[in-house]
Amino acid sequence: MDKYQERYLKHQESKKNMAATEEKTFYSDSEIAPLFDIMYNRRSQRLFNSEDVREEDLVTIINAANTAPSSCNRKAVELKVVESKESIEKLSNLLVGGTGWMKNANKVILLVANMVGYKSPAEVDFMPFLDSGFIAQNIYLACEAIGVGVCFINPNIRTENVSEFNSSFLSEEHKFCGALALGMYNLRESK
Repeated sequence: MDKYQERYLKHQESKKNMAATEEKTFYSDSEIAPLFDIMYNRRSQRLFNSEDVREEDLVTIINAANTAPSSCNRKAVELKVVESKESIEKLSNLLVGGTGWMKNANKVILLVANMVGYKSPAEVDFMPFLDSGFIAQNIYLACEAIGVGVCFINPNIRTENVSEFNSSFLSEEHKFCGALALGMYNLRESK
């Protein structure tokens, strides 16, 4: 049994044990107001300056991605962080989305689904993309909160580039579900 199936079975068991009367935390309007500010102000950023995304900001972004829900809590979508300018430029040339601006990103996060985690034929065509969507939304919200620019890149690979993309960026049994370009757009004040 693989780790995805173990997570799935554990999730199924926990659903049986959930009580409708479980204690739930509720937040006041003033406590959730910052969350709504982040959601209302969230936007796609395609213009980046030359400043690097800080390592601690990348850790925050990855932590936010890891808290995203997934189908039956399988957590089968993995993040692959692309940081070298050469690799980002290569991605820019291989993908349909991001042409002209992705090469200016400081980092690109690829969302790749380990298809071993998706067992049912009824879900393999769409569930990895749904799981990736939840991850992308968490990344967007975290980036807005910490002042990092982000823009989603659709998972369309130019037909003539599929084999090069797969050999350069994917492992066997993985499906590309999209990417997020990260970069700075406001200069940070020095402290």
